[in-house]
Amino acid sequence: MNKSKVYLTLVGAITALVVWDMADSFFGGLGFPRGDWEAYTWQLPFVLLANGRRFRVPNIVDDFTRECVGQLIETSISGLRMSRFLDSLNRKPKVIVCDNGPELTSKAMFFWARDRSIKLHFIQPGKPTQNAFVESFNGKFRDYCLNLHWFRSLEEARFQIDTWRKHYNEERPHGSLGRLTPTEFAEQVA
Repeated sequence: MNKSKVYLTLVGAITALVVWDMADSFFGGLGFPRGDWEAYTWQLPFVLLANGRRFRVPNIVDDFTRECVGQLIETSISGLRMSRFLDSLNRKPKVIVCDNGPELTSKAMFFWARDRSIKLHFIQPGKPTQNAFVESFNGKFRDYCLNLHWFRSLEEARFQIDTWRKHYNEERPHGSLGRLTPTEFAEQVA
């Protein structure tokens, strides 16, 4: 894991990195907690429904296992909604490294992080090369899911995107993981 995967920048609407409770030698020189680790990135692509209405999809991806942990499909995402979604992941991060998107700089996110003793670390915008992994993931997500479907409703979009996420995590092998699926790799390193 190189240091460029730790800091991510604004591309599209929102990108953020969440460093969960387990950080080892990969993050040692960067002041992150030591121990085992998982790193998650977020990005919100904009997508159109058949009726022309836009919706957003924050992709929460584990940089280490390549697992897509969750995707929140909504027409509007507030800081309160984002914090509830993070709670639904049933994991407590120690640090969230993020850009200055409105969902992440809101009072709701600030109080959510404070109440859970989570540090919000805001990065400088303008360096998309530091966001290579999430860019790669979003390219696959767009090419193999979004571009192949014409969503007539938000419910249909949620169903198709969830089906694709399960395929990505449980059936699609990754060369960087020794041809294992993200789920298999996560189980192996657990």
